[in-house]
Amino acid sequence: MCNSVPDARCVAAWTMANCIWRRSALLSVLSLAVLAMPVNVSAQACCAGGQALTPIRLGMEDVWAAGLQLRAGGDLGTVDSHHLWHPVANGTQNVNLEQDLLLARRLLPSTEAALLVPWLESGRHVPGMQQWAQGIGDVDLSVRHEFLHALDAQPWPGFALVAGVTAPSGRAAEQARTTLGADVTGTGAWQARLSAVAEHQVEGWLTQLAVGANWISPRTVSGLHSVPGLGMQVQAAGVWQHFHQVALTGMLGWQGVLAGTVDGQTSVDSEKSQWTCGVGAFWLPKGAWRISASLGSGLPLGPVSKNALVAMTSSVSAILPW
Repeated sequence: MCNSVPDARCVAAWTMANCIWRRSALLSVLSLAVLAMPVNVSAQACCAGGQALTPIRLGMEDVWAAGLQLRAGGDLGTVDSHHLWHPVANGTQNVNLEQDLLLARRLLPSTEAALLVPWLESGRHVPGMQQWAQGIGDVDLSVRHEFLHALDAQPWPGFALVAGVTAPSGRAAEQARTTLGADVTGTGAWQARLSAVAEHQVEGWLTQLAVGANWISPRTVSGLHSVPGLGMQVQAAGVWQHFHQVALTGMLGWQGVLAGTVDGQTSVDSEKSQWTCGVGAFWLPKGAWRISASLGSGLPLGPVSKNALVAMTSSVSAILPW
């Protein structure tokens, strides 16, 4: 068990178990910002429905897009394997800041690719000690293919597939140089994912349902070989646009991870489950810029949450398409 000032091995184990989970939760909030990116009222679906796995989304007539996203978040507590809630201990605080460079390119009329390059700053505070560190995070590349656009599919929903890969370009937990693991910026594992997205638009409203799964590569650390379980996500989101330049969004999602193994033995504590929610807003000022903001959090909902790190995250982004 970790003490108030844990040793490096304890920090590494805890950070490895939660780094992927925190990143997944942050990306779920990020989807709200992409979801609320209409170019105009008649073509709102062109930029809506951005899955958490596509951090930037092109409009129907866009070929390129680039932008910057700022994120800030903090841990609220954890839900253990018995579904019990444990708030962050007094005097203990984790602060996570992030700046993301975003780039998107249309490859084919119905296919686009997106790149996310993150830079992370983390603060770890425990009684009698605090540490700050920064570094590049895990770089993410995704591809989205639109089989049927929401505007063309009416009265039926549109359909798309999103595939992505995350490279372990950040510093893994076992490479930490700080006692509290503040300089850990990555998972140390390759990740691959696939999501199916359905979108439906009608009279200023757009709804989205996304179902996905992600695979995390096995790793050997300190002589222990771990095979993470399969991750799963379900997310429902909606956009309401009343004014030409403003849209409001909402999201409710669930994410879980099946139990993995360590040296061939099932690791019960690696099985995770959590609900998330969030709200967002979009603003289209004069010119081509798209400005969005979102706020989201994990939900410690008793029986349906397990081994979950609950965090709150806010984001602001500015995208320029051409």
